[in-house]
Formats: sequence, C-alpha cells, structure tokens
Amino acid sequence: ALWHIPHALSATRSGNSISLSWPATGSNFVLEAKANLSTGTWSKIPENPAPIGDQLVVTNPATGPSSYYRLRRQ
Repeated sequence: ALWHIPHALSATRSGNSISLSWPATGSNFVLEAKANLSTGTWSKIPENPAPIGDQLVVTNPATGPSSYYRLRRQ
C-alpha cells in the first residue's frame, strides 16, 4: 500500500492581500481559486510560488466577499 500525505494549504490575510502557503515538498501542485463553490470553474492563480524557508508562498489580492482556494496536483 502507498499512502500520500496531502499538503495542507495555509492562508493569512494582511490588509488587502492574502498569503497562501504550503510545504515546499509540494512543488508539483498548482494553486487554484474560485469565488463560489457551487458554480463556476477553478482558475489557476497566475503568480508563481516563492520559496520562503520550508514553504512555497503566493500573495494574492483579497477581492470580493469570499474566495476559495485549493491545491491541485499537476
């Protein structure tokens, strides 16, 4: 059996931005977002993650009343 431990996505809001991070071992993941979970499609966040310590970090503008994020294996 092979068990893959999922990479946890962390979010921190600062002013009008949100920083999203996950372990640097997850370099084969792409960050996606959408405004509503029940409709629409997931869109890739265009910014490339920056390695900071043992994390990959993307800072994105916090727009609209809500946003949903996910990591998807490439």
